[in-house]
Amino acid sequence: MVWDDLKVIEIATLDVSKVNESVELIKSLQIKHNVNNGNIVIDSDGVGGGVADYLHGCVNFVNNASPIKIKGKPQNFANLKSQCSYLLSETINRNEIYISCKEETERIITEELEWIRLPKEIDVSKIRLLTKDEIKKHLGRSPDYSDALMMRMYFNVNPNRGRYMIR
Repeated sequence: MVWDDLKVIEIATLDVSKVNESVELIKSLQIKHNVNNGNIVIDSDGVGGGVADYLHGCVNFVNNASPIKIKGKPQNFANLKSQCSYLLSETINRNEIYISCKEETERIITEELEWIRLPKEIDVSKIRLLTKDEIKKHLGRSPDYSDALMMRMYFNVNPNRGRYMIR
């Protein structure tokens, strides 16, 4: 996904891809939209780790990483993905996100976003949302679009990344 602040301006989809195909697609979008490496977030779990190796200077998003402290204070989330998903949900509920896409893609995104929720058994010590594996069971596929939306929230959770570039 290519973003202009909180507006998705382009979505490129690869059904199944090799690392080099993903890297080539990201680089072409990067050139087309004049995006610095520091403004690119990559899911570093699984195949994305190989993509991150080729795109130096990008944000390596690790789902189970510790949540980011806000103004020096620890946050009550089980992991970074839950923290960013929670912020995504709040941002959507305030109607602050706009997505320009085809009708079929919109349907898929809506379906995926409906599964961003708390599990039935709630651990009151930390906010944890359903895992990707739990969501896959319900959808019958990976929630890749909602993951891309969620990872964009990293730049809102950690405002010191992706906002400026010093050369």
